[in-house]
Amino acid sequence: MAESRQEYRDALKISRIENPCAEDPRVRGIFPHLSEDEIAKVLDTTHEGLHYIPAPPLRVDQTVQLIQFNTGFTDGSTVVPPYIQNSRFAGDSGEDKKLFPHIQRAVEYARQHWKADLVNADNNWKGVIKYQLYSPLELDEEGNPKYIEQVSCVLNRDLDKIINDHSTPKPRSQKIDDCIIEATTDWLVTQEFRAWIGKEGHTSGQCGSCASGFNCTCFPRGVNSSFFRDTYSMSDPIPSKLIQLLVSEGFKFRGDTQATLQREQNEYLGIK
Repeated sequence: MAESRQEYRDALKISRIENPCAEDPRVRGIFPHLSEDEIAKVLDTTHEGLHYIPAPPLRVDQTVQLIQFNTGFTDGSTVVPPYIQNSRFAGDSGEDKKLFPHIQRAVEYARQHWKADLVNADNNWKGVIKYQLYSPLELDEEGNPKYIEQVSCVLNRDLDKIINDHSTPKPRSQKIDDCIIEATTDWLVTQEFRAWIGKEGHTSGQCGSCASGFNCTCFPRGVNSSFFRDTYSMSDPIPSKLIQLLVSEGFKFRGDTQATLQREQNEYLGIK
């Protein structure tokens, strides 16, 4: 049973567990708030198909991680056994208690074991931006820049309002920076941000070398042109607070991020 936040986060790294059972320590690690008997009952559902089982939140109080449980199926000659995997979704603990049994227990477990790591979201949480970083130096098999990291933030204003607010004489990444109230590089915590706010928010592709949008010169010729067409990117750099967070957690930008931020500032002021 995971009694620390780190042990629990490690347990959530699973990609898929086939034929899950309550005796499996990997399964118990994902559902530390439930006894073996309770896990067995959840997995022994009489309703076939796809189910979501709530698990404790990592960061945002009153949300839960949602673990996907599929009872298995047969597709022609292919038999897919029962399995559980991370659903890549989180939920609000106010969800239907009948649909998600033990949902409040999941929240209470987090409060009991890693309360100091939880934050209380409120009505000031207005929007989410996720920045996805791509390497201009590494291409995948299709010739697309390789995805290497993500960082996301909660804003105290809607992004549209930030963009359309011309009363503050600052470039856009600085305006966004001023509105950041919570940030993470953990994609599971990003899902908790989204669950609380109730919407996906915005996603922007960014250069993993200089922190700019795709309007930089870091990407070489030969990159699949459809990648830039299909991947939305703000023209703004990643906000300074998020650059600092990435660096503090060991991410290495190959380019000069300060030069990127200064270039945005100069363009805003009309300085060539």
